Amino acid sequence: MTNNDKIKIITQVVCDYFHLTEAEIHHRCRKRRLCEPRHWVFYFARKHTTASFEAIGAHFDRDHATVMHGSKTMEDLITHNGYETTFLKLDGLISGRIKTDNLNEFANHIGNFMIYNEALTQ
Repeated sequence: MTNNDKIKIITQVVCDYFHLTEAEIHHRCRKRRLCEPRHWVFYFARKHTTASFEAIGAHFDRDHATVMHGSKTMEDLITHNGYETTFLKLDGLISGRIKTDNLNEFANHIGNFMIYNEALTQ
């Protein structure tokens, strides 16, 4: 699974959690209702992928400094402002989705291998 695939999963989970559409989270609007979920995506993209700030920013048409600021903001909120519960819920949902998608991808490869192997033995 690529970093882009993981960022898409993270975006979907965060959008579902905050009842937003993907278009809203990608929007240029700076209202807190949209910025905070977007910052969660930035934070979890850094946590669950090897993507650089630049790569994450490119996914959202933002520069690396915006992603750095959003990630740092969420770190501060988690540490000092009681956002631990939201962090734990989102992290669990994201980890579960990524694992499930990885398992499905693996199962598809095994299935394709079995079909290929069966074809060779006939």
